[in-house]
Amino acid sequence: MNPVRLSWAAVALGVVGAAAAVWIGSFSGHLSEVASNLPPWVSFGLIGAVALKLRPENRAARRLAVGGASIGVVNGVGALVALLEQRYPMGHLGWLGLVAYESSNWLSFVPTVALFAVFPDGLYQRPYERFLVVATGVVLLPLLLIWMVSSPMLVDPNVIWYPVSARSPIALPGMAPLGGIGLVVESPTTIFLLALGILVLRYRRFGPEQRRQIKWTLYALAVTAVFFAALFIPPRGWGLPLWAQEMIYYGIALLIPTGILLGIVRHRLLDVDVVIRRSLVYGGLWAVIALAYIGIAAALGVAIGRQVPLALAIGITVVATLVFQPARRRLEVVADRFGQRLSGYELISQLGARIITAGRRRRPNRRHGRPGGIGRTLGAGASQ
Repeated sequence: MNPVRLSWAAVALGVVGAAAAVWIGSFSGHLSEVASNLPPWVSFGLIGAVALKLRPENRAARRLAVGGASIGVVNGVGALVALLEQRYPMGHLGWLGLVAYESSNWLSFVPTVALFAVFPDGLYQRPYERFLVVATGVVLLPLLLIWMVSSPMLVDPNVIWYPVSARSPIALPGMAPLGGIGLVVESPTTIFLLALGILVLRYRRFGPEQRRQIKWTLYALAVTAVFFAALFIPPRGWGLPLWAQEMIYYGIALLIPTGILLGIVRHRLLDVDVVIRRSLVYGGLWAVIALAYIGIAAALGVAIGRQVPLALAIGITVVATLVFQPARRRLEVVADRFGQRLSGYELISQLGARIITAGRRRRPNRRHGRPGGIGRTLGAGASQ
């Protein structure tokens, strides 16, 4: 079957799964728990569909779309299992629901490895890349067997909103140590590190053009890691109200798929080296200002958590901005190593020129019946 049609079928299945999860959550009174799991599907699903529409011939675009769809399927399966266990317990057959949910969850990891193994041009560069993609899918059955053999009780403490447990029908005494191996292998962190390792190795082999495409994804991964650390590593949320934390979470859920989309479709829209350099400058300045603010406040005897008068807060901020000026110049020097330094006018001029030329296509040469160079090269690296 046509791989593009299969990809669109997967996108449709992801929509059905997410819609089913929302309906089940609403029906069971757990809509908020379901909604909290949907931002990754919305971001990867929507952006994956855009990539598939713009670059259907690129294997990486198709895998991005399938990856987003798989998240919707996981939510649908999980909501169904949680509902059945909560309202219609399956008793000794409950393990079937857990196996179905864990299988869908694992299979949703496979497109991540598959995507990075062909990103950004859609082509395998080394035999091991294809092998790892196939192995990630094939290893599902052994992992399920290890889990069921080593665990008398199969437990998932949070299937969307409900803890599900069931007795394993094939558990064997003395096989418990195997459970630790299975947990390490099936960990999302393990899968992510595998996919990231493949991407970094591809980056090292590629030339400047494809490195620029991969840099968008690496940049998005780095920024996402920083924001997640700020939100989830103590002190969690840094005192922000819950609604603000959720807005940040929804925003950063878009970063990685957007970085992948830019790498596939519009990597020349902005100079990624300039973006990285400026991010380093202003991220570093933000950290310096925050540290200076805290230090000055502590020196003035303002206790953390105590309300600061407006006039004093303004004064502390002004002093902090004066303190970090020497650090600003040093950060500019460090950041300039990532690319040529541009003035504000030069950056705006480059952006305007690239926006104008990014979507330009040369009309076919009617005399020779062939497309122009731009139209041909935009899809030159993609194949199936």
